[in-house]
Amino acid sequence: CLIDIYNELGISYLIRAKGDYIYKKEKKIDKPTWFEYPRKRYENKSPVYTTTTWVICVFENKKGETKKESYFTNKKVTHNNKNKFYLWYDQRWSIEIDYRSNNIFMPKTSAKKYVVRFFYFVLCSILRNIWVFINLKIKTRLGIKIRSKPVLSADDFIFLVFKIYNISV
Repeated sequence: CLIDIYNELGISYLIRAKGDYIYKKEKKIDKPTWFEYPRKRYENKSPVYTTTTWVICVFENKKGETKKESYFTNKKVTHNNKNKFYLWYDQRWSIEIDYRSNNIFMPKTSAKKYVVRFFYFVLCSILRNIWVFINLKIKTRLGIKIRSKPVLSADDFIFLVFKIYNISV
């Protein structure tokens, strides 16, 4: 199980908890809480029983609706932070959206050779890092929050690169 691997490696995690049992338990709870969630896994065909901290956050979304979300974590949970896990989890979206933007930089190819594919991957990574760097520079010069959406879109950046180097599509 991924949770066990993270625990063994000492990696901090915050994972969205899903499933019928979790949804049924969430319905009964009306305030932020946390508790130890028992888990069973197998090592050499023998059951090993462990626990994971299960946090249930109750909050209002941007529309003013009351929402409940559950997370498994090995982070320290206190009365002060028990309802902030949904905010921390929400921050991961910027990372995932960033990761998806890599596809914009990746050239389409049907090449079978690993060397060609690896070259395209390196080129994609370099272009993406230049794009991120340029956006950071623009945001700091204009005094815009770093975590806000990019000032220069990836599509516009690629268009400019093609224009500067006279590449036609």
